[in-house]
Amino acid sequence: MTTENSSSSTSSSSSRDRYDPYAFFLQNNYHLIQEQVAQGFGSSLEVIAQFYGCQKPLYNDARLTLNANYALLFDEKKGDKYIQQNIEQVLLENELLRNECKNLPVNAT
Repeated sequence: MTTENSSSSTSSSSSRDRYDPYAFFLQNNYHLIQEQVAQGFGSSLEVIAQFYGCQKPLYNDARLTLNANYALLFDEKKGDKYIQQNIEQVLLENELLRNECKNLPVNAT
């Protein structure tokens, strides 16, 4: 006689459980983004600006804001774990970007 084992598990769905292409992009390109933020230019910075709904004329503001806040974005103790939250915080601190980039979260602290 054969008995099949059955098990059930309960999982709660959270935003971290779902596939997030932007978070995946940030984590897979962390070192490239870090380098481009330090240099103050690069295609990854344009992708970040586009993701947050910044129009092309604002890419320069986003790029400069990220570059000026390099130390906050790339805290060695935290690594890449908080990169998305750090980017959002930095962009929200810039009044122009906060008002014009349509996909920035309202509360990102």
